[in-house]
Amino acid sequence: MKNKVFTVIFAVILSIHTYQIQADEGLPVDMNFQKALKDAQRFCQKKMDPMIAKMAQQAGYDVESLCKSLKKLSASGQQIKESEISKRANEKTENQPEKDSKKDSKQKDKQLEPSFQQADQPEDPQLQLFGYDLFAGKPTTFQPNAHAPVEPNYLLGPGDELNIQFYGKVNDYFVQVVQRDGSISFPKIGPVRVAGMSFVEVKQLINRKVAEEYIGVKVSVSLGALRSMQVFVFGEAHRPGRYSVPSLSTITNVLHLSGGVSEIASLRNIQLKRKGKIQAELDLYDLLLHGDRSDDIRLQAGDTIFIPTIGKTAGIQGQVRRPAIYELNTVPSVRKLIDLAGGLLPKAFKSKARIKRVDHLGFMTVLDIDLRTDKGLDAKIKNGDLLVIEAVADDANNIVTLLGNIYHPGEFLWEEGLKVSDIVPSSDGLKPNTDLNFALIRRELMPSGKITTLFIDLAEILSNPQSSLNYSLLPRDELIIFANQPDRAEDLMQLVMQLQQQARVGEVSKVVSIAGAVQSPGDYPMTENMRLTQLVAAAGGLQEQAYNQSIELSRSDFSSGEKVVFSHQTINLVSIFAGKQPDIILKPYDKINIRNLPDYREIMTVTLGGEVLLPGDYTFLNGETLSSVIARAGGLTSSAHSDAAVFTRETLREREMQKIELLRDQVKADITSVNLQDGKSVSKEHEQQILGQLDKERALGRLVIDLNGIVQGSTADIALRDGDQLLVPEYRQEVSVMGEVPWPSAHQYDATLRINDYLGLAGGAKASADKDRIYVVKVNGSVRIPKGSGWPRWGNFKIEPGDTVVVPMDMDQQSSLSLWSEVTRIIYQLSLGAAALKNL
Repeated sequence: MKNKVFTVIFAVILSIHTYQIQADEGLPVDMNFQKALKDAQRFCQKKMDPMIAKMAQQAGYDVESLCKSLKKLSASGQQIKESEISKRANEKTENQPEKDSKKDSKQKDKQLEPSFQQADQPEDPQLQLFGYDLFAGKPTTFQPNAHAPVEPNYLLGPGDELNIQFYGKVNDYFVQVVQRDGSISFPKIGPVRVAGMSFVEVKQLINRKVAEEYIGVKVSVSLGALRSMQVFVFGEAHRPGRYSVPSLSTITNVLHLSGGVSEIASLRNIQLKRKGKIQAELDLYDLLLHGDRSDDIRLQAGDTIFIPTIGKTAGIQGQVRRPAIYELNTVPSVRKLIDLAGGLLPKAFKSKARIKRVDHLGFMTVLDIDLRTDKGLDAKIKNGDLLVIEAVADDANNIVTLLGNIYHPGEFLWEEGLKVSDIVPSSDGLKPNTDLNFALIRRELMPSGKITTLFIDLAEILSNPQSSLNYSLLPRDELIIFANQPDRAEDLMQLVMQLQQQARVGEVSKVVSIAGAVQSPGDYPMTENMRLTQLVAAAGGLQEQAYNQSIELSRSDFSSGEKVVFSHQTINLVSIFAGKQPDIILKPYDKINIRNLPDYREIMTVTLGGEVLLPGDYTFLNGETLSSVIARAGGLTSSAHSDAAVFTRETLREREMQKIELLRDQVKADITSVNLQDGKSVSKEHEQQILGQLDKERALGRLVIDLNGIVQGSTADIALRDGDQLLVPEYRQEVSVMGEVPWPSAHQYDATLRINDYLGLAGGAKASADKDRIYVVKVNGSVRIPKGSGWPRWGNFKIEPGDTVVVPMDMDQQSSLSLWSEVTRIIYQLSLGAAALKNL
């Protein structure tokens, strides 16, 4: 029989493992496996013989668990891990020291986490069963304190130690252990039966016995080490079985020791059975919610803790303090479920809660309840219900809001008769630079919720609170106060968009716009009965160049319903401000354009520096030339090197920057093209060198000019632009040689020397030099490259003071980049210009 048992058990294990392997590898199920699976299923379908179960347990297998795993495999085809199908019997029945590996510990801890996907529970993936995290993790220290004081009603049993001390005529000390027969023994007294007696009864008994046998001797009795005892845990425990625990253990101690409960265990009806009868029932919700351990009683030897399957459940989510799925031990009401969840949050929307419920036909239905009434709170909760309590809307009623350029913005309680001056009583609370001529009320019209706006003149209200412009506020009004800043139209962009979006068919958006010579041009809300002067004030007022005698009003007429009729009107704003002409009432989509004064120009300046008699910044009129400003500055000094003058312009600098960026992109493309060619490549270091030099250079915006000719009138003059600069250095007597020469240097100018002479002074051209591409950067910034080839082309070339001879590298030898020559020429040219400015 023993061999048959193990053969069948082996068939069960083999079936499960074979299925797992074949499923993992995607292999078809063979005939041998099907036969073994059928044999195992027939074995498990029969009523379990106690003898077979006992023999399997002694061999280290739990037949019942094996058959459960086999049943799951047959029903759903799920893969079963070996840790779930082969468990040693001593893991189920003995309290062994912890020897699990880290991997086993993680697996067990994972098993302690409930999945909460039972069919009769509310379907919400965010909700979890309440209380199961009490047992999360692996129990290590949740043991009763063996040194804690023992209650007088503690019942002694075999294994308990009694510390007994005689004092008086006889001084002696005994440690008596209660024997298996329940007795202890004393000299002259003999055996004394104490098992089953309370500690206080034992103390009284020993005192009486000692008084009878000893004269003048008193005794002190205390408890020493306490006995251990065997208890049992069954039902939906994580590790059901038999446990050896200290005699002070309670129900929760043993629950932790057994690894807690399974994901389908009840937390509200844990039973303590003693001698076949229910001695006590523990509701862990009392412990978790109220800290009540009155039902967590101490165990006695042979006690059984039984954990039944979870009963009815209901979920609650939304505006409660502890959203979760709760187990129901009675027929609870909505009130009770809210109490379990810790009560409502302050933002709970009590008038519109919902119960999601599966009706008797199996369809989901929703019940609306009002939590403000007893009827709603007393509504019954059924198994599987989900109570949903939403939050109130963030929009607040009966308040007004103060925003903008103010020290203490915020919300104010609205009450009947509240006015603008009540929340802005004086200018003390306004920040500096506040615009007192324009503020805005954003108002929501009820019940439509549409937005309208009101123009507020703070200066008038602060000076005269009794003014008719001191409007009464309504609930949900927003008072916006602005600073005198040019970005006001941007601040109002969102409000303008809201006004445009709320327009319906047959309506037009209450938006107007203003452009031209105002502080903040743009689109603005069209306030109620808005006038032209109010729109000007909303835009921050006129600029100094505004031509207010003739402004243009463009109007779009949508009244025909078939087409839009445009019209234009010229208005004298001076007359309106003076009261000689009535103010214009604006309509939606009106556009105001305020032009500049004729011939108005902003103040323009030019900077003269260096060898100018009176250097500095000079303002000039439109059309004024460089020579006239130089004349105003007293002309050039006697040491001025006019040929080396550096004239820069911002627009030219911007163009040069664009050219450098374009050249940088072309170089990168050229590098990529070279790298794609067979047998050619540009090293990363070379690439970084080229691009790095371009990144370091900064555009100057230099314009090559003939300053002598301009001053003397023989050359066309230059019309100035705002921001131009003229820097005139002292006379320079050197000629510089740089590039591919042994000693780049500067040499004193000699009219008898030619370019090859200066090259000779610098050591001549290197072998790496490109002699055919030698060029000269003239003192005025221009570049000269004589025509022809070889040295004869330089024979008649005149070198002047301040010139720079540049000997470039022969890029045909050093690089495959066609643009490199142009790159180096630009870099040299920019570097020389920058050096000239630095010297100035």
